[in-house]
Amino acid sequence: MNSVTGSTDAEDWLDISDSLSLPSLSLDDVLNEVSHLDDEPFDGGLSESAGISPSPVPIPANYKLDNAVKTKRLESISHQLVSFRSKNGSAVAVAHSGSHTAVATSKGSLLIFDAEGRLERFWSGGDSDGSASCVTFSEGGKYVAVGYSKGFVKVINLKNGVVEELIKEAVQIGRGVLQVLYLDSGRTILTLDSGGSVFEMHTRHRFRLGKSRIRCIFSGCNGEVLHMRLLPHSLLALLTVSKILIVSTRMGGSIVCVFPLEINAQFPPLLDFTEELSRESKTNGERGCFRVCVGRGQTLSLFKLIPRNIGTPQKAATLVQKIQLPQLAVNICFLSNNFLIAFDEKGNCMSVRDGKYVVPQDTSSCRISLFFSTSDYKGLTTGGNVSPAMQCLAERACYQSVCRNRLHSSVIVLSHDELYEVSLLSEDDQMELFQSRGDYVSACLYLLDIYRGRVRAEKQFLDSLPRHLSEQLRRLVDVAMGGCKEGKVAELVAHYKAYISILLTVSIGTRSFTSLYDDIWPRVERDVISRSIFLESLDEFVLDGTLESPPPVLVSEYLSHLASEGHFSQLQASVVRFPIHCIDIHYVMSTCKQNGLYDGIIYVMNKAFGDYLSPLEEMLCDVSSFASHEVLSDSEVERGNRLLLYLHCCLAGHAYPYGTLPPEQLSVVPDQVYRCITSLKGKDGTSATVNYPYLRLLLLFDAQQFIHVIGTCADAPIFQSENRLQRLIEIIGRLSTELREESALVHFLLLISQLAESSSILIPIELVEDVVTTLMRLDWHHSSAEFAIVETLRTAPQIDKKGVLRMALSPFRKGICTFIYCGERKFVDLIKSYVRHGEHEGIFPLIRQILQADLSQQEMHEISEVVYGLIPQLVTVNPEQCALLVIDCLPDYLAGLRPQTPEERKACFPLLKAAFNIKRERQETFLQMDEDVDEHHFGIVFEGIVNQKLEDLDTALQDLLLYWLPTGSRTDFCLNLAAEADCANSTILLMEARGLLDNAFEVLFKQINESNGDQQRFVYWLDKGLSFCTCHSGFSHSRGWLLRIMRAATGAVAEENSIDMEFRLRSLASGILENGSEHSLELVECLLDYPSFRHGLFSDYASLINRILGTCSHEKFVTKQLLLCIDQESAEDLHSMRGQLCRKIAGVIEEQCIICHTGVTKAAYLFSCGHLVHMECDNGERRCPCLDDNVKKFTRNRYEVNASLLGSRYKRRSQETRDIFVNWNNVMLLTPH
Repeated sequence: MNSVTGSTDAEDWLDISDSLSLPSLSLDDVLNEVSHLDDEPFDGGLSESAGISPSPVPIPANYKLDNAVKTKRLESISHQLVSFRSKNGSAVAVAHSGSHTAVATSKGSLLIFDAEGRLERFWSGGDSDGSASCVTFSEGGKYVAVGYSKGFVKVINLKNGVVEELIKEAVQIGRGVLQVLYLDSGRTILTLDSGGSVFEMHTRHRFRLGKSRIRCIFSGCNGEVLHMRLLPHSLLALLTVSKILIVSTRMGGSIVCVFPLEINAQFPPLLDFTEELSRESKTNGERGCFRVCVGRGQTLSLFKLIPRNIGTPQKAATLVQKIQLPQLAVNICFLSNNFLIAFDEKGNCMSVRDGKYVVPQDTSSCRISLFFSTSDYKGLTTGGNVSPAMQCLAERACYQSVCRNRLHSSVIVLSHDELYEVSLLSEDDQMELFQSRGDYVSACLYLLDIYRGRVRAEKQFLDSLPRHLSEQLRRLVDVAMGGCKEGKVAELVAHYKAYISILLTVSIGTRSFTSLYDDIWPRVERDVISRSIFLESLDEFVLDGTLESPPPVLVSEYLSHLASEGHFSQLQASVVRFPIHCIDIHYVMSTCKQNGLYDGIIYVMNKAFGDYLSPLEEMLCDVSSFASHEVLSDSEVERGNRLLLYLHCCLAGHAYPYGTLPPEQLSVVPDQVYRCITSLKGKDGTSATVNYPYLRLLLLFDAQQFIHVIGTCADAPIFQSENRLQRLIEIIGRLSTELREESALVHFLLLISQLAESSSILIPIELVEDVVTTLMRLDWHHSSAEFAIVETLRTAPQIDKKGVLRMALSPFRKGICTFIYCGERKFVDLIKSYVRHGEHEGIFPLIRQILQADLSQQEMHEISEVVYGLIPQLVTVNPEQCALLVIDCLPDYLAGLRPQTPEERKACFPLLKAAFNIKRERQETFLQMDEDVDEHHFGIVFEGIVNQKLEDLDTALQDLLLYWLPTGSRTDFCLNLAAEADCANSTILLMEARGLLDNAFEVLFKQINESNGDQQRFVYWLDKGLSFCTCHSGFSHSRGWLLRIMRAATGAVAEENSIDMEFRLRSLASGILENGSEHSLELVECLLDYPSFRHGLFSDYASLINRILGTCSHEKFVTKQLLLCIDQESAEDLHSMRGQLCRKIAGVIEEQCIICHTGVTKAAYLFSCGHLVHMECDNGERRCPCLDDNVKKFTRNRYEVNASLLGSRYKRRSQETRDIFVNWNNVMLLTPH
């Protein structure tokens, strides 16, 4: 379906002829058709002209790329392998070098194919050779070596086809050859046998006559080698069962690196490398490095190998990344620097790009059944003489089935008698796939992403990108203009919108403007619907400025379309974005003038005619029609702002609305515009009755923005000569004074301050004074007026400040007065002026600012005296601000505040209350550093709150005391006030703080008794009593407070809230019983007075009763145990005393003191030795002096005489003892004697 068949007329499109026979419709058919119509009115728009909403068109906004891996079956080689299978056997190994591909078969044959797939050479295997197991090329492809399962190797010259060497002792006897590998030199061959051993063979001459030297370089008993891989920089990788060894062939086969492997015996170890690194590595100087990917099963590890670190303390290999595959892999290979493929045992190809697994779009597109070398790894030819490790992984060993084709950056894969080439999908391949599906939208979007650099592409494809774009855009236009096969108009509209949007995005995004203007637009403009949609879709590209050099026909159609649709604002924005040579000047000028589109007029006049003055004059004339209106519409404001913007561009030497003026106009335009706006009588010198009509008009319309334009252009070249800026400023000042308009006066003064600071002008003092005087006499509507005057006074100190101050005092202008008084350091006069004019809001910050300024001692004294006298008046204004001022700036004021009379105390109350609140908010516990002063001031605050007689006075006092309790409880003043005001909580709190616990309890107990009839109040005071007794448990027990509360509680029987009462009674009983069973009887009596307890069940009060009984029995047990302890301790003491009394002592040797040798006429000690010592002669040791050496000699004779006088009953009876150490030093006799 297309809206164009041969003509663009609607009648031709319908193409209804008279001879056309229409089918007859029944009433039901008509009703069914009507039921599908939309009920909404036809309010315009192509998509709604049919009365239905457009149905979605399945055109993708994005695209999907095909699988990155491309699989190609090598038909020629595969066909030949299948054809010769019966004669030569099945293919078992493949190798590639340069342009040749070698295939070894199960019957020992070798087939060499060229790049075209033609069989170039063929060697048939002997009858006794058996199956080949591996094949490899030498470096340069001169020789090819074939290994056989029976354990020998053939070396064939590829050029002449001669078997130059038959090495029968290539491996151990009874082992088969698994792999043959050439080293770099081409003179050395490595062979791997089925026992996991590696052998090295040297030839003196390159496989000429001469005996080879063979030696084992790695024994399978150290861990079987499963595969070998030659790496760059003379490195050799040996893939063993448990690890991968990197060996240096230059360093005598020493191991330089080891890669551990995961333990998975059923899957072979894998390794591949890529010599190219990323750009970052190249910039870091790592050109010699290469990447190695090792792995086993599902886990791959990517390492960076640095050959220059081999043999140094630095690491030769570092782990770059670990990759987790969804399936277990049996072979891996790099296709590019950042792309790796892995095959699982079913032949599915898994892709890894930039170290991340890529989910395939089509899993069946790349699946190759690999050929596994199971028989060779199981050693079936040689009798199965292989290790269990070889047998375990033999089912999945396919090392000989994959080889690289470095010429085409691809991989040759051997399947069952088939060869496949696996490579990355190139950009050309992707384009071919898009074209084969007819998906030209995706093709175009793909080319767009390549152009923008979102998709990486080869340089060769980038060079041919314009050709691809042109071709795909041409095909997409064909699809787009082909329309829908069938359907309604709405579907055709949706079809056009989708395709045209993509065409514009791709063509403009890739700068394919030739295709857009020569191929796309000529096809689209033939259809009325498609042309309208194309022009609508062109809007965003025009406004973005991405449409370059459009043809005039397209521009004309586009502007005509905007005008017909009534999109004049968009038309105006679009005109300035087209080159001037592309637009119809007559049509644009007439349309813009008709609709007041001055942007278009300015653009055409400036670019086409070089006229910059005429648009300015027209806009000035237009603005003059509404500049005097009190209220402006949005359209009028927009037009006026456009005038100011154009004026700014012209004066600054810029193009409108952006860019720069042409060099020939750079000095002419600003001069013309300046002369125009400063003309004395207008355009022709006689068109105005007032002076400077244009400047007057601009000030009247928006003085702020106009003066801002002058300020921003003050440094433009136009104002740097002939004193033009000075003259313009003076003219604006005189006009502002004449207009007596606040905004003009204010912003003129601000402009003067700005220019004076930058030294751009000389301040006209007389003119500025006139402007300030005029402004001061007006009623201000904005606060910026005062700011402007202050700034002017700061930048122009020559102004008469006395006259300004007189006007600022009536009416009071605090900002101006503050500036002038502070400049003259008349701080006292300033403060008095604030107070005199009732400026209550600003006086507190003013005083604070003055007191914190750098004042002399005399100034500080004068200001302090004034502020001290004003504080009573300031308190009435704002007590909080006044208190904050006193605390921060005048701390000595509170120290000297000593009110005595009630009136004085009442006057100080608001200030002190606010001060205490501020200190509390700051979490400070003092008002002054003097406790007496704080206590006195707190008493005033407390008394003032009491005198206020608040409804919740007790709560307010309690809240105050909870923070200031140490201060309020220093004396009884606050306590007496609280008691007198009957504030029970505050009274109890103060009594408790002063240690009057008995009085506090009596007050509390009084409240309990008085609240007997009020259940809620009774419970409240009962809780307070419990809390009070808990805090003072010692006093509570000794004075029986809890028992008194218990009697009061049980005596007040209340039916309501009985559960709460019982809970509290239980708490009381528990508190009474905590201190013993002394009051158990009274407790039981109180409980029996309580009806709920007396008439209740035992089960309800079992715990309480058991607690009472338990307390009594416990005390009884404790008393009994205490008596037993007393008896036991007393018995021990009596026994000890009895022993002391019955102890025998020695007799008195001499009845005189042994020290002073006087008679025993005083209290004395009698020692066991028989000596006496006066208590006053003893030195406190209570020890007989006879024990000292000095006294022993003196008293020895007398002692012996006196001791002899004692009877025999006083002598100590000693048992005879024997010294067992007498003969200790005698020589021991070790022999019989």
